[in-house]
Amino acid sequence: MASRNVHSSSCKEQKLTASVIYASNAATIWNDLQERFLQNNGPRLFQLRKDFITCTQGTLSVGAYYSKLKGLWEELAEFRPIHNCVCGGVNPLIEHINREYVLTFLLGLNESFNSIQSQILLMDPLPSVPRVFSLVIQEEKQKVINSIASDNTEALAYAVNDSHGTKSKIGKKDRPICSHYGILGHIKDKCFKLHGYPPGYRKNKVIPSTPSAANAVNTEILDDTAPLNTKQYQ
Repeated sequence: MASRNVHSSSCKEQKLTASVIYASNAATIWNDLQERFLQNNGPRLFQLRKDFITCTQGTLSVGAYYSKLKGLWEELAEFRPIHNCVCGGVNPLIEHINREYVLTFLLGLNESFNSIQSQILLMDPLPSVPRVFSLVIQEEKQKVINSIASDNTEALAYAVNDSHGTKSKIGKKDRPICSHYGILGHIKDKCFKLHGYPPGYRKNKVIPSTPSAANAVNTEILDDTAPLNTKQYQ
């Protein structure tokens, strides 16, 4: 297959050489080749122009989108006339071409960059394309930073809410209850009213929290100096 391609290429070169071998000078050869092959550039120029105008960012990053657009722009530049003006008269045309490049780049950006688009369009004169790309890429990085900060804030808020919910469950549902008096905070086996208070314990600070402990209220306000018997509890 490789040898066949080489042979085909060699045949084309021989035919091309044979068609210009009798030209009198290099200018004649150049004009002849230019007229012969330039006619095929119309469809390619049309396709490049179409691709350049319709190029959009879509799912691409700003860097990938810029590289794609820049490749089309540079290929289009090959079809522009060459000028040798040094007097400055061509500068307005160069500025117009640069403006067209900038506007096409901004036009293809996603809607999330509307803010930076407006800022750039208000600049007078419009900056160069590399400068515009630099501004947009900074905006893209800032969006990434803001997105990460927002995600971290939401995660922290969720963790705090979850922690509060856990504490609430522990405070309300997991607290022990005395099966004798129905008071939250201890079990029957550790009930001071049944098994005696530790030395120095101030019973007046304990307040029953349920109606079932109503009979224990009278015992809360008794003097600490004398123990209570079963009859007094009743």
